[in-house]
Amino acid sequence: MAGVEVYENTAVPDGWVKWVMPARKYLVTQITPESYGETFETVINSLIPELGMKLAGAVCDFTEPATGQDKLFFPVE
Repeated sequence: MAGVEVYENTAVPDGWVKWVMPARKYLVTQITPESYGETFETVINSLIPELGMKLAGAVCDFTEPATGQDKLFFPVE
């Protein structure tokens, strides 16, 4: 699934769906294509439990437009 950030009142093209991401806490980590799998697994299986948190939704991939840096956003409670 791919997405793009838009203003809340932006109309979407026919056949597309707009999802509103809720405001919440996120653990954010920078990744590379080579580190994606290991980082994902480490955050899910080690870091989140060690911090006494739980995953609270779908993990989102994000590429910073200005830098091209890839990040993962883990919604936590």
